[in-house]
Order: sequence, then structure tokens, then C-alpha cells
Amino acid sequence: MKFLEELQAASPVAVKELLKGRFAKNQSFFKRKDKKLYDYLTTRPTQFGLVADNGGVNILNLSTNTLVYPTDEGGRHTAISVSMEMAANPLSHTKWQVGFEQNPFYMISSTLAFSAEVSRNIFGFAYSNGMRAESFGALDAHLTAAVLYGLGGGFVLEAMLERYESIGSLFIYEPLPEFFGISAYFVDYEELFDRVRHLMLCVGEPPPSLKIREFFGSNRFGSLYPRLELTMYDMPQMQLVKNSVRVEAGSLLHGFGSYEDELIGWRNSQKNCSFKNLKYPALKKVKKKLNFPICVVGNGGSLDEKIEWLMANQEKMIIFSAGTALRTLLKNGVRPDFQIEIERTDYLGGILAEAGAKDIDMIAANVVDPKTLEASKAERFIFFRDYTAVSYLDEPMFFLSDSSPFVGNAAFSLATTFSKSVILCGMDVGYKRGRTIHSKDSIYKEDEELPPGSVRVKANFEESEIYSNHLFGLSRSVLEFAAAKHPDTKAVNISDGVWIAGIEPCIKPNLGGGDKQKAKALIKSSFSQKRDEVLKRDGLKSIEGEIGAFRNELFAIFAQKVKSRSEFYERVLIFEGFLAYKEAQKAVLFFLFGGTLKHIVFSMYVCVYHTEVDDFGAFYDGLCSRFFEGFDKIVGEFQKELAKGRVSDLLGNIKI
Repeated sequence: MKFLEELQAASPVAVKELLKGRFAKNQSFFKRKDKKLYDYLTTRPTQFGLVADNGGVNILNLSTNTLVYPTDEGGRHTAISVSMEMAANPLSHTKWQVGFEQNPFYMISSTLAFSAEVSRNIFGFAYSNGMRAESFGALDAHLTAAVLYGLGGGFVLEAMLERYESIGSLFIYEPLPEFFGISAYFVDYEELFDRVRHLMLCVGEPPPSLKIREFFGSNRFGSLYPRLELTMYDMPQMQLVKNSVRVEAGSLLHGFGSYEDELIGWRNSQKNCSFKNLKYPALKKVKKKLNFPICVVGNGGSLDEKIEWLMANQEKMIIFSAGTALRTLLKNGVRPDFQIEIERTDYLGGILAEAGAKDIDMIAANVVDPKTLEASKAERFIFFRDYTAVSYLDEPMFFLSDSSPFVGNAAFSLATTFSKSVILCGMDVGYKRGRTIHSKDSIYKEDEELPPGSVRVKANFEESEIYSNHLFGLSRSVLEFAAAKHPDTKAVNISDGVWIAGIEPCIKPNLGGGDKQKAKALIKSSFSQKRDEVLKRDGLKSIEGEIGAFRNELFAIFAQKVKSRSEFYERVLIFEGFLAYKEAQKAVLFFLFGGTLKHIVFSMYVCVYHTEVDDFGAFYDGLCSRFFEGFDKIVGEFQKELAKGRVSDLLGNIKI
């Protein structure tokens, strides 16, 4: 008999002995495992007390003298029975919610030429086998992912442990330490930590957003879809964590990328950096940082409020204009020292030309369209952007890390690379209620309505009401990573936007003094047009063999016979491990194909969740055959691209 069933069947005296034994076991476990959680178990309760009487078990609110869980018509406490019911069927129970912020079938309507075709074939096969988008299949004995907001005494958590043979991912936030203390009478925490593959248990203060992001990011599929959420009770701290989960978890599905986008960057970079010569000077490793401030100017709505300050202080700092901030700056008499660009798009050059980029020095990622660089007739420089396949082809001596998703991220990363003093201005990484997202003189025409999916987040200045979404949340996280990597750089934020950990809120920064022209010259001296000072190898010579090995390793993961959903989830975990390993290796093919592979495998994942079949093995084989055939087609297209590159490389070496 399982523990909760024992509690329901035993006499009050026996129940108390069972609870004492479970609590003692948990005290012993946390004494070894976590001192802070152990201390909660040794603190005398003042808010809630445990009830164990003839009616069963319950929780008493000591301040109101009321029971937390109701009693039924026969006078029995319902804490255990309703919790077992909630654990039994979270997909249909009204207390549970599906916390997924995007349409999981998004690839059906995608415009990605190669990636979407594979996913559409997979979805088509699933539909022909009975897939229904509006309903989920059974959970069987495996629960992939759940989020618990509050333990409520821990009855549901123990019921979940007893109901499911395996639980893939579990995120638990309990703001009230006394509820955690009561849960130790019911939950076998040693078993929880042993059986749940991917667990985050946070008690008391809300966990930092970076910790939440790391949790969901390290088991992306398993913890993101369908991300079942159960709220046991509500309070202000809970809402903060809910907002953070929505932003951080949602942004992880925005960050897949695709083969198609990588190929655009691949072709652009070949034009900007090909033929054994560098067309533009490229960034080397910076030997010594400036003692002169760099102001990174983004195009957030708060930029309008800072124009006068920028005009008054532009000679006391180097100004990096990030993307479309250029138009606002020039229209208001502020001349940036460098225009920063990262986008692959082919229309950006025209926007920059219209904004007045002609005589502004430009620093751009290697993957930008050549027309973007040509929009400036002044000096132009490039850097190798991380997490872009072509950047890893010839392995540059220096990558600019943390340079996406927005151009502001790249501008900040550049600034922290060059200087010991960085100021963020108009880098809102979100939006304020009653204000447009971008500055009024930018290319965007916007109203002041909050976009769908907005969640309130911590503001850089306490009096402001600031909101964010998935993509801005990703940008904020990357800024925090960049700031942490440069402890020798003092970064301050004068933007009226989102609070960014590691970057100090500031109204009027101290600019000091110094020679601006000398500082600009030192920045320019960090770029070189000598290939042997910038690049390590000729990657085209080795990539053909790497494709075959990558393909074989990938297919071996999914070629195993799979007879159940649980076995399929095991394959997905191995796939995620494979990608993590390739990412750690900085493998060109991970960055080239990784995003598309995530889209394809996620499509398979959704199909498995929404389809009930009698023969799961045959269904899985059908999904895999379409996956393998589609990926081989993409590989074939890329090999044609390599052949073009070799011909271009050969022609580039012919001296006329």
C-alpha cells in the first residue's frame, strides 16, 4: 500500500506515527542535502499547523483557526483525496493549466523553405493517424513536465510521485517555508530527488530569472511542452515567479534558429570575408581596455527622454548606435561614433542609407548583407558573431560572445570588450505602460498599447511600470551573461526600462575625462585585415567529412526501436544531450543544422503528445522515416552550397 493510501486507512494514532517517521526521514535527508531547507524543518511554525484526527489529515491556519482543505459530507478531510484526483489526470483537471505561450503547430504555417517541409510531412503523417490538435493523448506512467506554484502541504506532490513511474521535469516554488515544513510530513523528498531527472525546488524568496532560464534551458523539450502548471494558492511573490517563467521559458522556444537563416548568413559572410582575403578589418582579441566611457544607445522608448543628455555629453564618451537608434540620434543632432549592426536581412542597407549612415563608421557582424556595409562610405569593420554557423567555419581568433538576439546585445558586448566604463541608454529591453516600445523618431509606427503576451517585470527604476515578453526576456538574460563575463567593466543603466542584473541603475553617470579621438583610434586598432591575425584555418577542407559523422550520430539516436511514449522521451533526452555536446564543441554543423533539427524533433514531440495509436512502434517509425528523408534532403542542398563555395574560392585565387 502506498503512503497516502496508508494514511487514509490507518487510525489517528497510526497516522501520527507514519507522519513522524516520514518527517524524521526528510530531516535526515535535508541535513545531508541542503542546510537552508533543513533549517526550515527545525523552525517552530507560527502560521500553519498540521491536523491529524478521526477525519484524516489537514492543515490549520493558526491566525484564522480555519482549515485549508474542506471536509466532505461525512466529516472527512479531503486534503488527500482531492490531491490524488489532481495528480491522476492533470491534462483534464480544471486546477491544472497548460502553460505554453506559442502555437505548438507553428511549423505548419512556417515560411522556412526546407525546415517547414519536413515538419509539415511529419504533421501530415500524424494527422492521417488520428492526431487531434485540440486534445492530448494519455499520460501513461510518465509525466514529462510540471510546474507547481505552492506545495499546499505537499499532498499533490506525493500523489504525483505515487502515480507516475517517472517524472521528467519538475519546477516547484513554495513562497511559504511553513508549507514546505508541513510537506515534509507527506512527501518522500529523498525519492523525489532520486527519481525526478530535472528538479528545481525553491522555498522562500523567488528564484532569480537566470536560474529559471537555466532550469528550462537545460531540458528544453521535456520541460517546455506542454508544461503543465498547478497553482495551489496565490500571493504576490507567486505572480512574480509566474511572469518570470512565462518570459524565460517562452523565450527558449524563440531561440531555435533555422538552417535557412544560417544559410543567408553563410552566403553573406562568404562575400564579406572570402577569397583568402578579408574585405574589411576584423576584430582581434583586445589587449587592454579603455579608461574612457562607451555609451550604448538602443532604440527603446526611453531614448526620447535622454536626447538632451546625449547632446550635452556626446564629446565626453564614445557613442555606439545600436541598429535603428541611428535615425533618432541623427534627427536630434547626436552623431554616433560607430554604427553597430548584426542582422542578415537584405533591406537593412536601404534603411541605414535613408537614416544617414553614409559618413558614420560602422562595426558589423560578418553575416550582415553586403549592402548593409555599403550603406556607410566611412570606415567599416567586422566581428565574428557567435552562435552563427559560418563564424565557426574558419575559426576566428576572437568571437564576440553574447551578440544576439538584438543588435543592442552585440553593441553592449562590444562595449564591454573595449572599455572599463559602459553606459546603457535607450536599452529598455521591454516597454513601459503608456509609452511606445521604440523612440518616436524611429522607423516604427506604434501606438501605446501593451502587446499581447506582456508580463510585468522588475523595472530599472522602481517608480516605473515596465513589461516584457519572451524575446525581450532573452535579450535581458544575454545582457546579464555579458555583464558577468566582464567584472572589470563598470556598467550602468540610465534607461527607463527593465532591470538588468549586474548593471547598476543610474540617473546621472560620472563621465570623467579623457581624449575621445585617441580612444576611438585605439578601438580601430583592435581590427586587422591580415588573415593570419584573425582566422585560424580553412574550414572548407574538413567540413565534408564532418557532415557524414554528424548525420550518422544523429540518426543512430532515433534508429532504435521505440514501442512507447516513455521510450520516445528517452530518445529526445539523448538528442538534447547530443546537441549540447556539439554546442560545447563549437561544432559548425550544430550551429548550421541545430535550429532546424530542434524544430523537426519538436514537431515529432507534439505529434506524439496529440496522437493516440494502437501500435506506437509503427507510428514512431513513420515519424522517423520522414525526419531522416527530410534531413538528408537539407544536407544535399548544403553540399551544393559547399560546391559553389569551392568554385568561388578557386576563382578568387586566380590572378589576372
